[in-house]
Amino acid sequence: MQEFTIRLIEIWSILTGLFLFLALLCIINLRCGMIIAQLLFALKTKMLLLPRLSSFLTC
Repeated sequence: MQEFTIRLIEIWSILTGLFLFLALLCIINLRCGMIIAQLLFALKTKMLLLPRLSSFLTC
């Protein structure tokens, strides 16, 4: 079980590093940066919709 956890942490760190590397590349590339900004804005608006959705589901 401990070996599995260590392997999971290794995979997670590799994925995180890869994501940060891609994010850095996208920041350098302006067009890609604009796409990321649009995605973040879409996520932000979804986050604003989530409380309404959760309050609707609890009713």
